[in-house]
Amino acid sequence: MANNQMQLKIRGKAYWAHVQSPETYEGKQLGYSIMVKIDDDKLETLKNKLENLFNEAEPTMAKKPNRKKPMNLSIKEDGKVGECIKAKTLHYYKNRETGEITPKTLPVFKKNGEPLEQGVLIGNGSEVVINVTPSPYVVNPSTYGIQLRLNAVQVLDLVEFGGRSASAFGFDTEDDEDDTKTGGMSQSTTTNEDEELDF
Repeated sequence: MANNQMQLKIRGKAYWAHVQSPETYEGKQLGYSIMVKIDDDKLETLKNKLENLFNEAEPTMAKKPNRKKPMNLSIKEDGKVGECIKAKTLHYYKNRETGEITPKTLPVFKKNGEPLEQGVLIGNGSEVVINVTPSPYVVNPSTYGIQLRLNAVQVLDLVEFGGRSASAFGFDTEDDEDDTKTGGMSQSTTTNEDEELDF
């Protein structure tokens, strides 16, 4: 069956990245997650896009939202840098028939496309591109919106956890010749029928 789900590529500064080991809260593993800060104008464009996606999906959903309640667009407030996108995914696969749990590894790549070494932590302020799938949901009339399911991460300029980036020491850095260089708004349809939007 063809995969017709839309994918978004979002470029910005990473914060609170949990991409090699799951985020935890009160001892419970929540899954892989990352927050990404993008320019305010691109953030507003993204919000509008996500709202439109939900509106398109709403007629087909079994549960109906109370539109007087605010829609959750996977935007989280960070006390230091303001509004950020938060993307996440489970850290395991579950067999629906047997209930068996299998650990899942999130693909994380370096700028050159090679996998990022295990144990290298992505510090706050790293330049990244994330690949996400928007997923509309309605839990109940008051809880609804769009979840951004994290598919993969590419690190363009690494600030190691507790460290500083090459540019912080005055070294020049070179961008790859691809469509993420400008953080633009291009749109294309990939050969596997996924739709991509770049932010």
